Amino acid sequence: MGEWVKTWGALAGSSSGSEGGASVGEPSERAAKRAAISNCEKNGGRCRIEFTYQNQCVAAVTSELASTGTQYASSGTVESAGEQAMRDCQAAGGAHCRIIYSECSAPVFRKY
Repeated sequence: MGEWVKTWGALAGSSSGSEGGASVGEPSERAAKRAAISNCEKNGGRCRIEFTYQNQCVAAVTSELASTGTQYASSGTVESAGEQAMRDCQAAGGAHCRIIYSECSAPVFRKY
């Protein structure tokens, strides 16, 4: 017997857009945000949370055009999250969109 425990992930970025940080598999949204900010700041940025997700996969996509920013999507698989973020990037006018990060934060089975 046991139960499935939800896990969280988060992505953080700097205002300059040159630094980023991520977290996966955290027990709460708050812990995921804290870990992502910490990882981003280790890279030298003043960072803020860009995206959070729970029990899913995430993809972050950017393009050569800074004006499109970074597009984020979450879904049940890395592939579908990536496809959605790519569509969003292209819809925002992005040229040469590319995935810069993808990961899954899956639930964990805890036995008791």
